[in-house]
Amino acid sequence: VPKACDWIITNPPFNLAEQFIRRCDALHKPFALLLKSQFWHAAKRYGLFQTISPTWILPLTWRPDFTGKGQAMMDMSWVVWNGNSDTRYRPLKRPE
Repeated sequence: VPKACDWIITNPPFNLAEQFIRRCDALHKPFALLLKSQFWHAAKRYGLFQTISPTWILPLTWRPDFTGKGQAMMDMSWVVWNGNSDTRYRPLKRPE
């Protein structure tokens, strides 16, 4: 059980993202996960999207460099759940 918090914000291992979504939802806290942008493109996740609908899908308009070697390879999105089931989409501008 996590310690008391107002939000859960994390970058889950990609192969465990669905489990993270289900666990965070079960904790009844607002949460935001950094996911591959194509996470929702899989037909097998359609049911997940319908039952635990995110409030926001916020694609990054840049690719984060997780290694620090200048080899950014993945398109990423912040996906936010905070109780509103009408999913909204808004690309994020790269911070200066």
